[in-house]
Amino acid sequence: MIAKSTSGSSFRGLANYLEGEEKIDFKEAHNLAGDHKDHYVRCMEDTASMSRAEKPVYHVSLSYAEADNPTKEMMLEDGNQVLQKLGLDDHQAVFVAHQDTDHKHLHMMINRVHPEKGRAWNSFGDRYKLRGIAKEIEHQRGYTQTRLKDPDKYKELTNGEYHQLQDRGLDQMPLKAKAEFYELDKTFDQARGWEELRAGLSEVGMEIRRKGRGGVLHEKATGQTLKLSRIDSNKGRNQSLGRLEKRFGKRKKFEQVLEHTNDLNKYLPDQQVRRHFGRAAREHFGGGHIRDSTKKALRKSLSKSRKLGKVIKGLSRLASSTNPLSAIAKAGLKLAKNVNKELSKGQDLGRGR
Repeated sequence: MIAKSTSGSSFRGLANYLEGEEKIDFKEAHNLAGDHKDHYVRCMEDTASMSRAEKPVYHVSLSYAEADNPTKEMMLEDGNQVLQKLGLDDHQAVFVAHQDTDHKHLHMMINRVHPEKGRAWNSFGDRYKLRGIAKEIEHQRGYTQTRLKDPDKYKELTNGEYHQLQDRGLDQMPLKAKAEFYELDKTFDQARGWEELRAGLSEVGMEIRRKGRGGVLHEKATGQTLKLSRIDSNKGRNQSLGRLEKRFGKRKKFEQVLEHTNDLNKYLPDQQVRRHFGRAAREHFGGGHIRDSTKKALRKSLSKSRKLGKVIKGLSRLASSTNPLSAIAKAGLKLAKNVNKELSKGQDLGRGR
């Protein structure tokens, strides 16, 4: 399990990210009257107004290894244990589990300001406390041990970045230092396509954006950017857009595919099928390699779909269109028809009994 934290000033901004389209697996309010976004955001803002804290928003994420499969109840218990160990169990919080990755992860938006005392909780040293708590939970649950390496030195920072790190601390460290802290060089090196890279960067709230003829790493929460060429790999290569395109193909083409997968609702009425098919399409066009886990997830969603007939019709339309997804739609259509035959065969055997 990996536990990470950040602080911010906007409850609304974080809530919008946590409740993004098709991300939520479940959510639950803690020390709040309900889990409706507008309601809990107003309540947390009202509580925060009792304090002069500039950054009352505390965001903790718990990421589980792919081998682990905690239930909703287990994830909520883990979240509550984190609150208790940090001394935040009396504070307002919202738990949101996302389902947009192959491994489970839980986000917690916590109000640093106590709802009765009006004082802000001090987050000093929380990064190290969280690691100890995560280790304890791993031991209790028997979870797979997962670690982020904490480098002792931040290499190749500019003077300005170094002084920013010294003055503002780890929460506001420059993006170059964050890239090294999260070992993004490994994320770039190990990715087998644009989609795997996109998913890996998304886990730490980052994305790739075009700028001029090149590209930059963009942090969503702060708006900070860093030239891709400044992200160095262990082998001494930089991660420029040109080098990445030689590995994965043209970024523009992947962006077009990404845009089309965000508009699949006109073809696929089933949300789960749409999500897993979209991931398969992005992996296919982002490098040609579709992970086995993605294929299994798509098959599973097809077998559970109550709209399989409509899904097959939609895939047929998509496969015969000029849409960039037509090639992968043909493979998806073949899979959907096979699943439909298997389900029909099972029903026939059931009637025979």
